[in-house]
Amino acid sequence: MKKIIFTLFACIAIIASTFAQGSVSSIVPNNGLAGTSSLDIIVRGSGTHWDGSITKTSIMFNPATGITVNNVTVNGLEMMIVNIAIDAAANGDRNLDIKQGNMVYAGGVFGIIPANSGTVAISLMVNPVQTINISDFDPNNLGSSPVLFTVSIYNDNTIRKNLTATLTVKGDKVSSIGTATKKIDFLNKNAHLNFNNKEFDNYKLDQGNKAFFENAINTGTLPADDYEYTLTLTDQSGNIGTVTAKTVLSNPTTRPELISPGSIISMPADVNRNPLPVFQWFSQGDNFELNVYPVMEGQKTAEEVTNNRPMLKQTGIRTTTFVYPTSAEVLQDGKLYAWQVRRTNNSSSGTAVLSSEVFWFRYQAAGKAVMTVSDLKITPEETVVPAGSSFKFNAQAFTVNNELVTDAVIIWKVLPSTGGTIDNTGLFTASTTAGSYAVIASVGEYKEYSNVTVAPAYMGSMTEASMRLFVQKLFGLTK
Repeated sequence: MKKIIFTLFACIAIIASTFAQGSVSSIVPNNGLAGTSSLDIIVRGSGTHWDGSITKTSIMFNPATGITVNNVTVNGLEMMIVNIAIDAAANGDRNLDIKQGNMVYAGGVFGIIPANSGTVAISLMVNPVQTINISDFDPNNLGSSPVLFTVSIYNDNTIRKNLTATLTVKGDKVSSIGTATKKIDFLNKNAHLNFNNKEFDNYKLDQGNKAFFENAINTGTLPADDYEYTLTLTDQSGNIGTVTAKTVLSNPTTRPELISPGSIISMPADVNRNPLPVFQWFSQGDNFELNVYPVMEGQKTAEEVTNNRPMLKQTGIRTTTFVYPTSAEVLQDGKLYAWQVRRTNNSSSGTAVLSSEVFWFRYQAAGKAVMTVSDLKITPEETVVPAGSSFKFNAQAFTVNNELVTDAVIIWKVLPSTGGTIDNTGLFTASTTAGSYAVIASVGEYKEYSNVTVAPAYMGSMTEASMRLFVQKLFGLTK
């Protein structure tokens, strides 16, 4: 049963959050050539809370010899840019740790490629983000475009001429997207060349994949998928080397939508009888902060409540369910409480924090009322509905003895509301806005939801000109 699974996951999350801390999730690029005097590396964290207190003395490479940190720029809770210099005689891997107060974030590895190594080395490092926004790419202002990936080429002892770097991009679901090419006229002995997605010369689109480009232009983001980048370096003699990298886009572009317990603070507060309530919300993200607030007498707005000191603040939640821990402050009979969820999203334009509405509920100790319903099931638990189409959901309420409650009045709701409408029989009609949504069934304080994906209905109106415009924006091309 889904509720039992959610509760199990939530208990695991509680145990994990007690012992786990944030870590370094990626470094782009993750290597550099010995003798480089200035190299910017983008350091991404997972579950971190970086701030301006992190300076160059906070960056620790192990072993420490061979790398000097010039400066550090913190760009958010989970991203910073570290500029380093690499000694000419350095080589090998370095473990990267970041110290902040008493906390040490570990997990990063940076490699040093020795000068005059005698071999050609190619690296392709993708900057990990959850969302790539098309609006971030302005073909008339290349400097404003974000860096999606970085290519590094380290030549051997041979002078090379007339090279071509060819990048192909494809997704697991959307298949081939196209290619971009860059001409390299000359590469000296032991030379080191860096370039990124903004510095290609030309491109070729997969004309058969119009659905991908239609979706991207209509939604303003690249479709959620597992993307694979493959870069091949060739010269007149043939293939010199090939490298592949992957990135996953989940597109959690909407704020979390709360499900239970409680109701929006502008409505009368629902009653909750569980002393350890199970907080549930709907979101496409995977990095949440939950705050539970006491509601003081006379407070009636979200602004008033969220200015209170939270009685529970839980960060780094990776699921959309959380059980109120036994170690937290005990809920008082008859008292009002409120809660809110915040989500961190790493997009191509930086880190954004999206906050949910504020829900509130009144805790009432068990035994003061008899509830006929003790469980609720909704079927199916997930489905895909084409935009503009309809689908029938079913929900059943049960007693504590698992007996069907035939006269239960089930209330239906769609979150976010832009996903479509649903009537009192459970008939869902999808909107024209593609994305992931929750269809919620509720009986009193009991709620359950189903994941529904509204699939885009492509009309075949995509033109080659609009496809070209899309790729111009993506790769920062002016041609």
